[in-house]
Amino acid sequence: MSEQNRSNVLFNIPFNVVRMLPISWPFWSALCILAPLIQYSCVYVSTFTMTLIALHRLWMVRQRSATNAGKNSWKKVALMVMGIWLIAITLSIPHASFNRVKEKRYYGRLLYRCRIQYPRVTFNFPLMMTVEVLITQYLLPLSITLIVYVKIGIVIARQGALICKLSDERKRRQSEAKRRRIFMLALAVATFATCWAPINLYVLLVDMGAVEFHQVAFIMCHWFAMSSVCYNPIIYCWLNEKFRNGAKQSLRTILEFAHISAKHSNLTNNNNNSRKKKISSFNENFQRRF
Repeated sequence: MSEQNRSNVLFNIPFNVVRMLPISWPFWSALCILAPLIQYSCVYVSTFTMTLIALHRLWMVRQRSATNAGKNSWKKVALMVMGIWLIAITLSIPHASFNRVKEKRYYGRLLYRCRIQYPRVTFNFPLMMTVEVLITQYLLPLSITLIVYVKIGIVIARQGALICKLSDERKRRQSEAKRRRIFMLALAVATFATCWAPINLYVLLVDMGAVEFHQVAFIMCHWFAMSSVCYNPIIYCWLNEKFRNGAKQSLRTILEFAHISAKHSNLTNNNNNSRKKKISSFNENFQRRF
């Protein structure tokens, strides 16, 4: 769920930093359109994927047979992923197509800046685009996700009440593990919604004319939104034992590799120093004899 956001951060933050700094656009003109297209697409894919995961979890908890619920054709998964990306790119095209590299005077210097150039119309076009993003990328998918997780909670509560009446410890453990997984996913969604709320609200207020645009405020809101990718590993380590064990094993492997590398480096340095001492000693003996 967080991979799209992670790629969004890695790819787009350098371009966003360049757009905020008072320097000329150093990249190709095509990247002025491509960078926001990828950025919007990744955010759309993240929210749509969370919604799809919630719907899939609801379908799974309603299945009586866990074996049948776990069977997913790779073709269906590929079609769903392709569909999500197709919808995301389609919704992102209008927000990227208006970007252009334009000349701008900045304290007497002529700069080439990547800026949005909206068409001149009789209505507030930027506000319309902001409201469209707010609905399609934030409010609608997160509202659906919230409703679905409430339904999942109701189903799990009913199943838990039935299992408590039984003496089957294995089913009770499975129900508890399922409850923890659902809570983990719901917490990840709530974190995403919290991180992206300030920037959506701030941009909406700016386009409505309620507040003036301040670059520092925008950067802080943007930073908080991008930081959403940092919290998922913490949530997974906290609530998922397999993820926690895998993270510990990965950290242990990295530390062992660093220790071996440092040991090898010290051994190499010692060998080099020993070789230098031998050469120096040979030179001294040679000079004494001759």
